[in-house]
Amino acid sequence: MKLIRWRFKLPILQSLALLVNMCAVITMASANKPEQGLEKRIHLSFNKVNAYTLLKEIERKASVDFAFTEDVQLEKLVFSHIHYQNSKLSEILSDLFKAEKIVFEEQAGTISLRRVQQGLAVNGQVRDATSGSPVIGANIQVKGTSQRATTDHNGHYQLQVPTSQSVLVFSYIGYRSHEVTVNGQARIDVTLQEDNNPLNEVVVTALGISREAKSIGFSQQKVEGQTIQESHETNLLNTLNGRVAGVRITNSSGGIGSSANIQIRGQNFVSGYNYNNSPLFVVDGVPISNNNEQSTRAYTGRQDFNNPNFTAGEGEVDYGNAAGELDPNDIESITVLKGPNAAALYGSRAANGVVLITTKSGKGTKGVGVSFNSQASAETPLKLPDYQYEYGQGRDGEYSYVDGMGGGLNDNVMENWGPRLNGQLIPQFDSPIDPATGQRIPTPFIAYPNQLKDFFQTGQTFTNNLAIAGSNEKLNFRFSYTNTSQRGIVPNTDLSRNAVGLNAGYAITPKLKIDVNMNYVNSGSDNRASYGAKNEDAIMKIFLYMPRNVNINSLRNYWADGSLRTRQLSPIWGLNSSRLNNPYFVAYENLNGNNRDRVYGNVKFTYNFLPNLSLMLRTGRDFYNDKRTMRHAVSSAQYVNGYYQEDDVYFLETNHDALLSYHTKINDDFSVNASLGGNLMNQESKRLGAIVDRLSIPNVYNLTNNASPIVAGNIRQQKKINSVYGTAQVGYKDALFLDLTGRNDWSSALPKQNRSYFYPSASLSLVATELFGWRSDALSYLKLRSSLSSVRRDLEPYQTMPNFQVTQGWNGETVAVHNNNYPNPDIRPEKVSSYEFGFDSRFFNNRLGIDFTYYRSTTTDLIIPVTLNPSAGYDTKLMNVGKMKNNGVELMIDVTPIRTNQFSWNVNVNFGLNRNRVLYLAEDLGISRIRQLERWASLEMRTENTKGDGSFGSLYGDYLIYQNGTLTHRNGLPQEENGDWGYLGNVNPDYTGGITNQFSYRNFDLSFLFGFQKGGVVHSRTYIEGINSGSLKESLVNRDANGGGTMIGEGVDIDTGEPNDTEVTVRNYWRAYYNNDRIATFDASYIKLREVKITYRLPEKLLKRTPIRQASFSLVGRNLVLWSDVPNIDPEVSGYDGQFQGLEAFSLPSLRSFGAALNINF
Repeated sequence: MKLIRWRFKLPILQSLALLVNMCAVITMASANKPEQGLEKRIHLSFNKVNAYTLLKEIERKASVDFAFTEDVQLEKLVFSHIHYQNSKLSEILSDLFKAEKIVFEEQAGTISLRRVQQGLAVNGQVRDATSGSPVIGANIQVKGTSQRATTDHNGHYQLQVPTSQSVLVFSYIGYRSHEVTVNGQARIDVTLQEDNNPLNEVVVTALGISREAKSIGFSQQKVEGQTIQESHETNLLNTLNGRVAGVRITNSSGGIGSSANIQIRGQNFVSGYNYNNSPLFVVDGVPISNNNEQSTRAYTGRQDFNNPNFTAGEGEVDYGNAAGELDPNDIESITVLKGPNAAALYGSRAANGVVLITTKSGKGTKGVGVSFNSQASAETPLKLPDYQYEYGQGRDGEYSYVDGMGGGLNDNVMENWGPRLNGQLIPQFDSPIDPATGQRIPTPFIAYPNQLKDFFQTGQTFTNNLAIAGSNEKLNFRFSYTNTSQRGIVPNTDLSRNAVGLNAGYAITPKLKIDVNMNYVNSGSDNRASYGAKNEDAIMKIFLYMPRNVNINSLRNYWADGSLRTRQLSPIWGLNSSRLNNPYFVAYENLNGNNRDRVYGNVKFTYNFLPNLSLMLRTGRDFYNDKRTMRHAVSSAQYVNGYYQEDDVYFLETNHDALLSYHTKINDDFSVNASLGGNLMNQESKRLGAIVDRLSIPNVYNLTNNASPIVAGNIRQQKKINSVYGTAQVGYKDALFLDLTGRNDWSSALPKQNRSYFYPSASLSLVATELFGWRSDALSYLKLRSSLSSVRRDLEPYQTMPNFQVTQGWNGETVAVHNNNYPNPDIRPEKVSSYEFGFDSRFFNNRLGIDFTYYRSTTTDLIIPVTLNPSAGYDTKLMNVGKMKNNGVELMIDVTPIRTNQFSWNVNVNFGLNRNRVLYLAEDLGISRIRQLERWASLEMRTENTKGDGSFGSLYGDYLIYQNGTLTHRNGLPQEENGDWGYLGNVNPDYTGGITNQFSYRNFDLSFLFGFQKGGVVHSRTYIEGINSGSLKESLVNRDANGGGTMIGEGVDIDTGEPNDTEVTVRNYWRAYYNNDRIATFDASYIKLREVKITYRLPEKLLKRTPIRQASFSLVGRNLVLWSDVPNIDPEVSGYDGQFQGLEAFSLPSLRSFGAALNINF
């Protein structure tokens, strides 16, 4: 076929015009080598044009030559609506001629066009070099042409090549490109190696914008969805524990559905409620709630955790944090943006960082794929209190049971200071009754050392997930269903969860696309376990006081009067004396149920005006409604006449977004990415609750069955924030990037004059190995980064104007009372100014990676409730007082000591250190400390010039008094100082971290994760109450053979200064000695084996004759071993729904789990 060659001649005037563009000429001349014609960027715009005229224009603009074969027939090809802005010539030609099956290639400066002729048919399969699994959606292109194909769900491909010497280029995101010469082969199978080159990594940043990782000027860390799914955690936050530097996660308890609290880089704020130091959670670009709505006996609506009296009603049931119920099976990845620098575009709620969650989609799936994942695990307590089983119920070695109401000898005391458990005959609670006399028949007084273990049951968790995904040129979708069923370690506690997710996208036209992401979650429980230091239903408290001589099996039939069901069977129960709840009675009668429906998701439209100019419109919503019931049967320790409560918790947040994005490459050196957008946020929360604290008819649970007036509460809050924001990135030589952002919010919660506030940020990223050519065999990659920002945070609604609360007063009378907080019409939003700098480096062909960050943030205009004089008629007034700072370092090290074709070993270490300082509060107003929580020990914030360390999280409490190193006594008992509380330590650790080891050998993977913490303190109420009740081993010292005894404590008399010589009982001495906060405060350092996982992937050759594409089986263990000097408890525990770290208050023990999982892809 004849080959026609021509060159369009440029007119003289056009040539002169080109000479005027000296900048472009100079830029081209400075390049190391001439730019290829196909790599040139040009602008084209035609409404309608034939191919001949179009190519003529391209030759004029790009100074190229074209050659073509006669069968191309350029004059007959007509194109409509041609618009390209700064696009590569290769991309333009591919787009134009793909449908016509015209291919092109460049040789010796000439671009040749020809129609595809019937050539050699080549097929094969593309697989992962490490796992051997098929690579779905891999690209195969004939080098130098536009001919290409993609692999299907089995990794297979097929295409026609022009000649037997054509070269095939195999590529896929995350893998190294691979070239193969056909050489007449009809089948070519290829394995692709993973590409660890950081230059090619892409991450999701603020507003869902994808950026190259090398261009990011702030610290962020990513956790892959496979790691999250394989962790087998029902609370999503726990999967991040030990994996992300600078992130600390604590749990409230080991109960089903319990809360997890997350903090990034310490604490920036003091006031507020509902995780006021928690980061913002964003799913596919839309914020969702991580609120923790708890229930209390005294209905107060949402908890104000800055109020030291908040525990007056005693929070009793943990309903979990909202983000914890997201389905790990649907998550593609989690990216943690640390600190306000990374989150300035998300507004005030992102001042503590952002957790970006990207869900799985059907993109890249050829045809329709089905995946099934099934998990099962068993849970047991990790650490239990070390009870003593040498002495039983009683006091000073004396005990005899008559009625448990005081009729016997110490039979109504909840103590284990009684006789030694030697098998002597003593009338006891479960002794048989002589029918003739009606008296208890003495039985052997022996210990039952497994009371708590016999009561607990093995927890069980079953999770099954089914997902269907598919895609084509226009449509992609993924539908997922997950069922989770849990049984807690406390009998009759459970949790069930059903989640349905849909993620779909459809190209309505080549320029208009719609994406839909919708999720529905239903969570329900017939009973959740109670907790709390003053809650008589708390299981750990019950067993702390349980007589050691009671056989727990004797309590299983928990009604003392049988079918009458009016009094529980308990070893200690009196109408006017102590009452100890039967644990089985609590588990099966005092129920805390709930049913929660949640819908969250978004609908997004994207319109591409030009290839580099697009508009995104999105609306997202997060809604949940939680209906709860609390019931207490008659004869309960706290509610002898029964109790019933209903709560209806409602939350709705709607976000509307618009984002205009533009990107262009100005020339070979400079590029620009810019976005301008706005957000409308509307948040509404409601809570309706009612309490009946006495039942008319026993055990009938209805609000109309009230023997006393119903106490009800009804709260509604609404808040709006309108925002505009913009971001711009300027890149230089694809190695130096400057990012600038700005956002302005208008908050309805602030007074009019302070309602508008602006905050900017800036970041700089420099890839030194690219810009300066520093790459070598030793240094693979080096990026330097720095950023700074200023973020504002508003407050909750209705704080700036007078308002009244309509409530019920004495005898159910309705009254209206003003809010206890005096309104401040001049309040300003809090401000966090921060900066960070660091580097990301890789060495020895990416075998060693080191990522380091130093950060510092300063919070000013802290909003703090200032205590007022009672004569003011108000308790507190919110004011802008105080200044606080955080600074710290984060270090991530990734090492691959061994990497061969069949075996690899990877080690990942993360380390985080944060230091907090309260610079000042408002000493001129008499404010030198802020009490955050008082329950025995006091969690406070004080400045450096007061007692303590002057940082957030300081713990204060009473302590034993020593004089010249000698313990003081009065009347023979140790003396404590409880007027001027002393500093006990800080609950925040010195540093935290995690170490992960991953081994891969052929089809086997083995990994284990260690987590550690150094420093910080934890205060244990179990320790104090356990010794006071004589139930822990520390109380055994100096007891005599009968369980009584006396002693003289070593020390001096506080009044006389003389040596103490007063003899007191052993019981009274140790109860006085251990009844202080300091002695129960311990160093919270620990090392924990968080996870061990082994996976076997079935070889492909076993599956090729089946519809199964991939299959694997895993064994997983979580929280397997704990090394800690803290007695009786896990130091990671935190009280009251997980927010108050360092305080243990009879929470259920943390759990050790063993599980298995099966994953199958069709």
